[in-house]
Amino acid sequence: MPREKRDDFVGACHHVMNRGVRQGSIFYSEQHCIRFLELVEEAVERFGIRVFAYVLMSNHYHLQVESVRGNLSVAMRMISQAYTQYVNKLSGFDGPVFRGRFKNKLVTNDAHWHYLPVYMHLNPVKARMVSHAGQYLWSSYSSFAGETVAPGWLSVSEMHEGYGGAKGYLELHRDVVEGREAEPDEFESILFENRGAQKIKLPKVAKHKPFRTSTAALREISDLTGVSVAHLKQTGRGRVGNAPRALALWWLVFGAELGPTEAARKLNMTPNAASKILSKFRLEGTSYKSTELWDWKQQLEEKRAIGGV
Repeated sequence: MPREKRDDFVGACHHVMNRGVRQGSIFYSEQHCIRFLELVEEAVERFGIRVFAYVLMSNHYHLQVESVRGNLSVAMRMISQAYTQYVNKLSGFDGPVFRGRFKNKLVTNDAHWHYLPVYMHLNPVKARMVSHAGQYLWSSYSSFAGETVAPGWLSVSEMHEGYGGAKGYLELHRDVVEGREAEPDEFESILFENRGAQKIKLPKVAKHKPFRTSTAALREISDLTGVSVAHLKQTGRGRVGNAPRALALWWLVFGAELGPTEAARKLNMTPNAASKILSKFRLEGTSYKSTELWDWKQQLEEKRAIGGV
């Protein structure tokens, strides 16, 4: 039976999603998330698609995309095939990662288009993985909120024009979370689950709770590196303490689950400086040449994996 022709054309706007085969995971680690986003960037460069927002969940992803040349299928096929090869090579297995072809919904309503990032960024909150969207690193929330500089392949500035800047986006996001703003009429038409129009209902207390406070996280970094908490908070650029200070920022975000801006504030950093530091951690081995830093990071990741305090 022939496949149903996909809705796409030059300049079409899409909500794109795919899930893991048999509802299994597709992102197993930070390394997997980084590789997937690298492939999205490659698709932007090769096929001319524009990506406006994203969220990577453990077993599925959402992308907000404009098919500038009407070639969405080609771009998404490259991403899916290359990512499947990457996962299989790392795991030593063979077979599908995704349950089939990606799904897409045309977005033709401006209200739907500008509400879609809020919906996507709240996925980890609704799944009770975090209690606030800013605590989740694998979405475009921090770029929309103005907490980090958007990568070149992510078209956030145009979205900001529709909101009136990052402040306007944050106001909309907050209104949705606090129940003052309902989703637009017929918004469910661009989603992939069967449900009627409704407000996003968030848990009053998320099941997921961070293992440590920010104070405990900084104390862990101090014990691990031998650098005092006071020194970690110093803004000087001396050779001693730079790598531990960067590690402290990373651990406040990943271990204590603070948003990047709040984590920067704890260390007396600017949000822009914090963004640059966190981006270096995504390129492990290419910056911060001290092997000791990556050894420390590995120890922290192992502690986090077993729920250590």
